[in-house]
Amino acid sequence: MSKTLWHTIKLEVPNVMPTIKIDASGIPEKIQVVGIPSAIELIGAPSEIKLVMPEKPEIELVYKGAPIDVKINLDVTKLTGENGEQPCFALVPCNKPA
Repeated sequence: MSKTLWHTIKLEVPNVMPTIKIDASGIPEKIQVVGIPSAIELIGAPSEIKLVMPEKPEIELVYKGAPIDVKINLDVTKLTGENGEQPCFALVPCNKPA
């Protein structure tokens, strides 16, 4: 059998913690970009742009793409029945008894 030995580490904390000072005297208060104008003047631009709605506004809707394929799968057995029998609600005339 092995014995486990427990050891204790004593930690002493001072009554007064040391203070940390950072010297920020070399950091500038602001950064300025030199050479960029504070304003840009537009010469010859109109002072206003008027938008006027036409009397009869029309929007042309024209599809100019390739033809659109439409595929319809018609299950004939649903119209004529499973064994070729025609149910009376089919789109073809019902068989009349002779």
